[in-house]
Amino acid sequence: MKKIISFISLILLSTVSSWATGQEGDIIYIDGVKMELLARPAANKAIDGKRLLSMLPEKRVKSTANWDGLIGCWSIKANKLVLDSMIVEMYTDKRGEYKTEKVAKDVIDDIFAKYTTADNVVASWFSGTVRAANGKTLLYEHSAFYRYLEHEIVIDVKNGEVVKMQRCNNSMLTNGFTIRGTKYDDLWKKIDIHPEKYANLKGCDRVDFKIEGMKFNKKGELLSCKVIATPFTDKKKGTAHRAIASDMEKALKKIKPWKTYMINGDIVIDISPVWHLTYRMK
Repeated sequence: MKKIISFISLILLSTVSSWATGQEGDIIYIDGVKMELLARPAANKAIDGKRLLSMLPEKRVKSTANWDGLIGCWSIKANKLVLDSMIVEMYTDKRGEYKTEKVAKDVIDDIFAKYTTADNVVASWFSGTVRAANGKTLLYEHSAFYRYLEHEIVIDVKNGEVVKMQRCNNSMLTNGFTIRGTKYDDLWKKIDIHPEKYANLKGCDRVDFKIEGMKFNKKGELLSCKVIATPFTDKKKGTAHRAIASDMEKALKKIKPWKTYMINGDIVIDISPVWHLTYRMK
């Protein structure tokens, strides 16, 4: 019986973004400590981005991790998210060497004029949740800002006002089984299920499993999850099969312990919180 596994990356606990590769963060100072801001609050429709980019030095360094070649420097002042400056890296005459330059103040004053109060550019155009982080990287997905570091501050912002800050010390809880890097055959040795035993699944080409809502305890034991099992025959979708879905949940719970992390108050594993497995029947 041939079994094939496939994953769909749907990482949560992260800033929403359309970037398909790991992105360079902005900079933020909180209580005098420099941290990486895992977001780009200035990349917003409220800002005339095209005009801003047209006013920047032509020979600045750009990459797939920072298409604009621009980094914002932020701080929190009087419970406001404030843009202090913007910087760019410039090519030099020596290969592999760059120099950092501040974006001219008159450029920032021009672009952010309607958001400037008392010499501060307050990000009143921005609402959302962002993360400031430093320390060792614990979890990393090569997409947007989907990475988690040892020390993070989760910041809720509404119209530029900081309404909540949660300081979190992240860590690995249990060093157990992980799907990341596990070979397909080894994975299915762990997940012992047998869809072929069900008469109403005979003749199917495959069964697709969608697993989400996995909840763990601090020992790395799976407490609960939601599984949807969908059979397919000749590319036609069948009715969800509750019995084999239940078998999958039981099989996943038998794996002890999983490799788990404490990330911003939640116990998680190092894959997407929504993932898919495909069991080939033929």
